[in-house]
Amino acid sequence: MVSKESLSFFFSFLQKESGLVLDDSKTYLIEARLGPIVSEAGLASIDALCQQLRLNPTSPLRQKVVDAMATNETSFFRDMVPFEIVRKVILPELIKTNQHSKKIRIWSAACATGQEPYSLAMLLSNMGPALAGWNVEILATDMVERVLERARNGTYSHYEIQRGLPAQYMTRFFDQVGTEWQVRPELKKWIQFRRLNLLV
Repeated sequence: MVSKESLSFFFSFLQKESGLVLDDSKTYLIEARLGPIVSEAGLASIDALCQQLRLNPTSPLRQKVVDAMATNETSFFRDMVPFEIVRKVILPELIKTNQHSKKIRIWSAACATGQEPYSLAMLLSNMGPALAGWNVEILATDMVERVLERARNGTYSHYEIQRGLPAQYMTRFFDQVGTEWQVRPELKKWIQFRRLNLLV
C-alpha cells in the first residue's frame, strides 16, 4: 500500500516533470510501474522511493520514475485522418511554398518507439519525383531514452508491423529479419531521433 502523502508527491512530481496528470484512480499504475524500480534500488517500499526523491532531487531515480510512468502507445499511421491531411494538404502546400529553398523539416514530438516518424517518412517517399533534390528532415523526439533506442533501431515485431501499416508498405519499406521487421535505410536517412522533454 502506498501512503496518501506519497501518492500526492508522485502526482505532483510527475505533472511537473513530464506533464502527466494522475489522480487516485491511477494508484494501481503507481504501484505496478514503480514496484520494479523499488526492487532494483533495494528499497523497502514505494514510500521509501518517495523519501529518496524528496531527500535527493538529483537522484538518477527521478528519471527512472518518469520513464516508468510514461505511456508509449503508438502504431504505424495511427489515427489515419491526420495522415491523410498531411498527404493531401500539408505536404503539397509545403512543396509549393518551399520551391525556392527545396527544404522540408517536420517535427514528430513524443514519437515513442518511432512508428509516427517512420509513417511520415513513408508518405514523403511516396511523393517520388516531386521531392527529387530536396533536403528533407524529420526530427523525432521523446523524453524516454529506452523507447528512443527502439525507434533508432527500427525493428518491430510482426504484431507491431501489422497495426495500421498497409500490406504493400511491409515489403517496400521493411526487411524481414527472422520473426521481426527492420526499417530500410532509405527511411532512416531522413529521421534524427533526440531525447527531449517538452516541459523543460
